[in-house]
Amino acid sequence: MLGEVLGKDALTRRERIVMANHFDAQDKPRVVLYGTKWCGYCKAQRELFEEKKIPFEDVDVEASEAGAIAYNALEGSGYPLTYVGYRRFGGYKEAEILAAVDELTKKPQANLR
Repeated sequence: MLGEVLGKDALTRRERIVMANHFDAQDKPRVVLYGTKWCGYCKAQRELFEEKKIPFEDVDVEASEAGAIAYNALEGSGYPLTYVGYRRFGGYKEAEILAAVDELTKKPQANLR
């Protein structure tokens, strides 16, 4: 939330490094899902993104050391942990995440980083 409101200067160095992956080369927010293979809610969220044709980065925090480091830097405490740019969603929150993704398509959000 701080990053969305105050920009990257409000984040720690570790958070800035991780959050850089939440934006593309043109500073457009991306959807990033931090989860595991065994989590049923993670599976449901992946299926939702695929069904709605929402491009997302799927970070398995148990299969990748970089994924685990990123998850810990973001102080994750449950699965899935989803980001839409700076916006954070803990757990499976279908309506909220879809609204955030929809907002991105309707409103350009340049210069967030």
